[in-house]
Amino acid sequence: MTQIIPSIIGQNFSEVQAKLQQLEGLVDWAQLDIVDGIFAPTYTWQNPADLKEVGGKLRLEAHLMVDDPTVIIDDWLAFVDRVIIHLEAAGDLDVLLKKYAETPQGIGLALNFDTPLTAVIPYQDQIRVLQLMSIEKLGAYGADFLPATIARVKEARTMFPNLKIAVDGGIKLLEAESLLAAGADHLIVGSAIWQESDPTVALDRFQTLAAKFTEIKYVG
Repeated sequence: MTQIIPSIIGQNFSEVQAKLQQLEGLVDWAQLDIVDGIFAPTYTWQNPADLKEVGGKLRLEAHLMVDDPTVIIDDWLAFVDRVIIHLEAAGDLDVLLKKYAETPQGIGLALNFDTPLTAVIPYQDQIRVLQLMSIEKLGAYGADFLPATIARVKEARTMFPNLKIAVDGGIKLLEAESLLAAGADHLIVGSAIWQESDPTVALDRFQTLAAKFTEIKYVG
C-alpha cells in the first residue's frame, strides 16, 4: 500500500505532541525525526518516554539521525512501532540489524543521498524498509529536493524488490507524483504539510495522490 507518512521535528515534546494530535485519525503512521546535533547539525527533542502521554491509534516510527543508534535504540523501541537507523552511523550495523530484524515491524535503514545503493546489499535480508534521503542537509524542514532521487528510486526498486522503498526530504506534490511513479511505497513529507496555512488540506492532497497510485498498483 502506498503511504504518506508525515514527519515531525520538534525542539520539545509540546511541539511533537501538538502535531501528533493534529494527525490522529488522518494517517496510519507518523515519523519522528530525532537528531543529536552530531550526525546532523540540528538538535531535537530526545526523550521517548514522553510518548507514554500519547494516546490514539497512530503508529510511530523514529528516524534516528544520531551518531551511534546502538546507545538509544532500545529506549525508542519501547515506545514506537518501528525505528529507522542510518547506514552511515557509527556502531556495528551488522550486529544491530541482526539483533532487531525480528521485531514486529522490523528495522528500517536510511541512506544518505551520496551513499551508493550497493552499500545496502549486505543488509537487505535484515530490514523491512529502505529510506532514501532526497536532500543534502539532514534534520531540518525546507531543504531542497534532489531530482536525481527519482532515478535512484527506480534503481532501488529493481535492486530490492522485496523491500518497502521510502523517500524522505523536500517532497512537494510534483515530486511526490514522480516518486510514486518511479516505485516508491512510502513518502515522508514534512514542510509541504506543516508549512502550509492548513496542514490538513495539504495532507489530503498528498493522500489523494497516493490513493491513485495504490489503485493503479492493485489493478495492475
